Amino acid sequence: MPESARAAFDRIKVGTSSDAEKADDYQQPYRDQFHITTRRGWNNDPNGMVYHDGKYHLHYQHNPFGIGWGNMHWGHFESTDLLHWTEQPIA
Repeated sequence: MPESARAAFDRIKVGTSSDAEKADDYQQPYRDQFHITTRRGWNNDPNGMVYHDGKYHLHYQHNPFGIGWGNMHWGHFESTDLLHWTEQPIA
């Protein structure tokens, strides 16, 4: 594998298991608690909602490394009741 590709994969790995992902991230004073919000980065275009094995899955465009369009990944949330959502690793 070329070194440039290895560096890119290492960065993606770091982006999915960051120390910034703490349980209290969603308890900030002015953070929306009803709609889904990511811990970091940019999200857009929620789609691909499916129900499977007792859980709803919502996918969306996600840039975990910045606050603008680009470096796109598929973000993923899960819910059992469509009200309480849990952010999952990048799909």
